[in-house]
Amino acid sequence: MSPGCPCFHLLALLPANPPRTITSCSAQTSLFGRPGNLQPRHRWGGYKSDRRRSAACSSDVDNFASSRRFYLEAPAVFKPFIGEGYRATLKTELVPGKIWGFEQSQELGALAVNIRSVAALLPSGDLWVHAPLFPTEEYLDQLLSLNRTIAHVVLPTYALEHKIPMSSFLRLLGDRQAARPKLWAVGDTWSFPVNLPLKWLGIPVDGIIGEDHIPWRDHIEFEVLKIADVGNPFVEAVFFHKDTKSLIVTDVVYSVPQDPPEIIPIDLLLEVAPDNPNVKAQDSMDTRRRAWAKMALLVAFFIPARQRIVEGGKAEWKEGYMESFEMIKDRLLVSPILQKLVFEKASTIVQAWIEKISKWEFEYVIPAHYAAPIKGGPSQVKQAFSFAYEDDSPSQLPEEDMRTLNDLGEIVQSVGKKDAADTVYGKLFDKFFKNLFIKKRGWNGYFTKNTPGMATRGSQPGTTTQSASMRKRKRDEGVSAKTQDSQAPSEIVRRLLSSFEIENDDGELFRVVSHEPLPQDRRSIYAKRFPELQSGEVFACKCSVQADDDEDAEEDKYKGFVEHLVILTRTQEEKFVPRAFLTEDKISYEQVSPSQLVEYRFSEDDKWHLSVSTRECLESFRRSKFGSWKQQLLKTTCKATLRSLLALGPITRLYDRYALPTPEDELHLYETKDENGKTVHIPHPVSGLRVWDPEASSYAVIQAHLDGAPEGKEAVSEFWDKTLNELREAHGREFIDNLLEEGLKKLNAARARIVASERRPAKKQATSS
Repeated sequence: MSPGCPCFHLLALLPANPPRTITSCSAQTSLFGRPGNLQPRHRWGGYKSDRRRSAACSSDVDNFASSRRFYLEAPAVFKPFIGEGYRATLKTELVPGKIWGFEQSQELGALAVNIRSVAALLPSGDLWVHAPLFPTEEYLDQLLSLNRTIAHVVLPTYALEHKIPMSSFLRLLGDRQAARPKLWAVGDTWSFPVNLPLKWLGIPVDGIIGEDHIPWRDHIEFEVLKIADVGNPFVEAVFFHKDTKSLIVTDVVYSVPQDPPEIIPIDLLLEVAPDNPNVKAQDSMDTRRRAWAKMALLVAFFIPARQRIVEGGKAEWKEGYMESFEMIKDRLLVSPILQKLVFEKASTIVQAWIEKISKWEFEYVIPAHYAAPIKGGPSQVKQAFSFAYEDDSPSQLPEEDMRTLNDLGEIVQSVGKKDAADTVYGKLFDKFFKNLFIKKRGWNGYFTKNTPGMATRGSQPGTTTQSASMRKRKRDEGVSAKTQDSQAPSEIVRRLLSSFEIENDDGELFRVVSHEPLPQDRRSIYAKRFPELQSGEVFACKCSVQADDDEDAEEDKYKGFVEHLVILTRTQEEKFVPRAFLTEDKISYEQVSPSQLVEYRFSEDDKWHLSVSTRECLESFRRSKFGSWKQQLLKTTCKATLRSLLALGPITRLYDRYALPTPEDELHLYETKDENGKTVHIPHPVSGLRVWDPEASSYAVIQAHLDGAPEGKEAVSEFWDKTLNELREAHGREFIDNLLEEGLKKLNAARARIVASERRPAKKQATSS
């Protein structure tokens, strides 16, 4: 579902205040009173009063429903997924007598967003239609009620929801209009899972935008944004309607209004509205707005920080999400998903495209989702894309909600086009989208899923069940505890673990090859993160991957060994039951054992800490971090940030505040405030990395040195001198030298306070004795 409310900027454009209208059959009903009008709307969209009027001018209610019927001819990720579906259509006049909008509700589960097609008038009197919707009878009636010939249709993007209605739209429109309109499409569109040309999908293209001669270009100009750095290309054409000074876009920018779009069914809003899913929401404007805020946050961030999925797949929300919504509503915004996963890596391409469209003197923006028209010109669009200009002004997006996208963005930054198919990037996205609506990050940072092999509600992070068949087998067998000792006798342990199998959420089976009690030194490291491992019997089990009876069986044989942690608990029935303890890689979302997570420390005398990710993901971070640090140092315009970076000196080892977090008592050393009071995070590099190697039964050292960073004292010193000289040339020698001196004083003073605080308890004890 691409980024996708009522047209709250409509009055800014229209000279008068005409009511918006929704058309059903031959009746036309004005929609007055929004947002105060709280009539329940029919499930297909539209108000009940609208349905009664429409039914009155039809033979029966079935005719009314059939006017909103469409057929989804290919599988899609939104309702009805495939086959027959129903959608209401809302017609709005965006620019009087010149541009009209047509909206439908696009739904996935309880999530909904409006999707808009635009019809613009050409000087010839014909219509130019941008991204047509599913061709319900109601939509075609509204479109043809303009009494104009539809001469040109535009497919402006590769995105599924804008492409999939095109074939049936052209076919059904051809039954009601004498001449078939010309279809103009962007190039490099693609389909999944099989990449087929548009012609094979029943979409007859008459010309490629940007390549072929376009007959309407004198009246509607266009520019194509194409980014093909990783995987399949992002492609979107935007259009400038000269007569109305309107910029018509699909997904590149949008503006989320405070109130839900009129086309969104009320029952979906009421379903999403409760913070506690077990409490039924009472209908009110405030309830609808809170529900709409949740939908908008889900569309913007995939995994909002204050939402988690509980038993039964229901969503539970923590207070604070409305503050996040306030940060994204009522302003021109680039989709955070596109920003992090597409645009940031191709800033040069984006800048060039922005400069081209900034030459157009548009005054309004009309997107395919959310509000339209939006009052805004080239400067507002450029401001929305400020991240592409390496602007160091504070981000206007909620930091906690951006965490997942920032993690994904780091990986995107580290991979090139040639690597996409066979690196962690490809695996990450396969995993991420596959589980997008199954596994959600809650405010405690963990996921739950009520399926075999995953954590169930009520269990602590990392606690997992076995597969259903394994659970049944263990219940039937059991192992009697014929001892009063809380520890299981070694023979019982051997019998239990020798036949024990572990299944993860990918369906991989692991059989225990050997086992031993988890050593105390390792146990203390894991227990700091997972308190469940502090007590009881925990065994480190060396496991082999079991080959499946499928085409991957031969490959599975050679995956090597994995260590899993197994907790042995004693039940009320006096039986010992083994239970695998699994957690989740917070970057790739893979289910893993705690012993697969990388350990790190910040100095040689520091304790080892457990990271949130595995070696594979951290290796991808290591490839990109030096460039990120150098860019922050050279490009920042924040004095406090520059002072802290100068004091820390050259960063040549891996750092990441999410994957390799700094201990709480040292956080203030690596955080500062900019002129706007926003927290800026300073890199905190590790001194060492290691991970447990089950085959060698010892730790394997991981290189912490960043790719591209200088190696050796002389090379580092030479690099730092050169960098300081660059900064002196840019900002002035005296300014940089003074800033460096101030930063070192602050850093040394802060470190002295930490040392003093660590010594204080010992002095107190000596005094009392």
